[in-house]
Amino acid sequence: MKRLLLLALLAVSAPAWALDFVSTDRAAILYDAPASQANKVAVVSAGYPLEVLVRLQDWVKVRDATGAIEWIAADALGPQATVMVNVPQATVYAQPSAASQALFQVNQGVAFPLLGQSGGWAQVKLPNGASGYLPLAALWGL
Repeated sequence: MKRLLLLALLAVSAPAWALDFVSTDRAAILYDAPASQANKVAVVSAGYPLEVLVRLQDWVKVRDATGAIEWIAADALGPQATVMVNVPQATVYAQPSAASQALFQVNQGVAFPLLGQSGGWAQVKLPNGASGYLPLAALWGL
């Protein structure tokens, strides 16, 4: 009986492990510590998705698409969720299906504003203002 209760508690708590992603609102510097006097380790462009590890008042500890862990000023983050292609090349489709019209190919590192996700697909905003679909497996930031 106790074993069943423990398994039930573990099953209920599993969603707490969901990842938290944010995106930069502007070009931003990543640091090795939570201070502007710390060593600068990278610069990322506007719209770069980052995984949140720790939040402090003015600083956020993040993991980037390469797996590196850095700090970023909290005011450099914005409300728009973005995703980045993390495979060498991915196809953007007109509908959430590989059988739909292929719109174009994109290379690794290209970021898009995220409009939504469903059934293994992310709907993204294209540069021309239209939307397209990418498979979740090809993306970082979700």
